[in-house]
Amino acid sequence: MDNVWWFLIFFFLFLPAAFLFRSFILSVFLKFFNKNDTVIVSLRINSILWIFISFLYILVEILEFWILTVGLDPKVVDSLKVISNNFEKLLVFALIISIFIFVSAVIVQVIRYYVSKSDVPLPNVEIFYNLIRILIGLVGLITALWYLGVPMAPILTTLGVGGLAVSLALQGILSNFFSGMNILFSRVFSKGDYIKVDNQFEGIVEDITWFSTKLVMRNNNRIIIPNSKIVNSILINYKHPSPPMKILVPLSVSYFSDLEKTEKVTLEVAEYIQRNVEGANPDFKPVVRFSSFS
Repeated sequence: MDNVWWFLIFFFLFLPAAFLFRSFILSVFLKFFNKNDTVIVSLRINSILWIFISFLYILVEILEFWILTVGLDPKVVDSLKVISNNFEKLLVFALIISIFIFVSAVIVQVIRYYVSKSDVPLPNVEIFYNLIRILIGLVGLITALWYLGVPMAPILTTLGVGGLAVSLALQGILSNFFSGMNILFSRVFSKGDYIKVDNQFEGIVEDITWFSTKLVMRNNNRIIIPNSKIVNSILINYKHPSPPMKILVPLSVSYFSDLEKTEKVTLEVAEYIQRNVEGANPDFKPVVRFSSFS
C-alpha cells in the first residue's frame, strides 16, 4: 500500500515540477538567445521529450520494484525484468540522440554568432553549419548505439559498401555536393560577394547550399546555379581583392549635344549618387569618357 502512495505522489508531482523547471531553463536561455533561434526551438521540443523520457524511466523503475514485492512467479519476474531493461535502454537511446541534437543546435548558433561578429575565417553559409550538425549527430548516434551494445565494425563495413553503391547511382547529386565542399573550403567566394559566372550570370551570393549556390541579381530576382557548373566555369569575384567595385554605365546622346555640358551634367548626377545612395563610396570621383560615334 505504501508503494501505491509513493506512485501516486510521483504521478501527481513529477510532471508539474518538471514543467516548472523547464520554464525556468527556457527563461535562462532566452537571456542569451532570441526566441526564434534554433536553440530555443530545439530546447522547447527536446525538453518535453526529456520530461516524458524521465517520467517513463522512473515509472519503469517503480514498476520493477513493485513486481519484486508482489511475489509473482520467478520466471514471470525474469521475463518482465528483461522487457523493462530493454525498454529502459530504448529510453536512454532516445535521450542521448535528443541531447546531441540540442547540443548541435547550441554549437551551431554560437559559431554563427562569432562568425558574424568577428573576423574568424570560417564560412558563414548553411552548408558549413549543416556539416557541423551532421558530425555531431553521427557522434550522438554512435554513442547511443554503443550504449545499446551494438557492434560498430559490421555497421561501418556495411555503410562503406552501401556508400559505394549509392555513389554510383547518385553521381550528379554527389558531383554538386563535392563541388559545394570545394567552394566552401577553397573560399573562391563567400556569402555576400558579388560574382559573375561564365560571363552570363551575376549577382550577390545569398547562400551556398548542399547542391547549388543562390545569387540575388540586380533586378532582385534570384538565380540558383548548380555547384558543379560554378566549379567548372570562369568566375569573376568583384569583391576581391577589395570590396569596392566600379560600375560602367553606358549612355547615348545626340550628335547635336554640347559635349562639354553633357560631361558636366553627367558628372554632377554621378557625384550626387555617390554622396546620397546607400552603399556608394562618397570619396570616389566618377569619370566620363566618350568612346564612339554610332
